[in-house]
This record gives sequence, C-alpha cells and structure tokens, in this order.
Amino acid sequence: KKVVLRVQMCCDRCRTKSLETVASIY
Repeated sequence: KKVVLRVQMCCDRCRTKSLETVASIY
C-alpha cells in the first residue's frame, strides 16, 4: 500500500509505469 502512495506522487512519466506496477500488486 505504501508503494501506491509513492506512485501517486511520482511524475506523469512514472504514472504509466506505476499503473503496471499497481496492477501487478493487485
């Protein structure tokens, strides 16, 4: 869950990569 919070703070570029990471976590 902490990772998700960091993902939101990440920049827009990270947003695309973060979505994939979040999908893997869930």
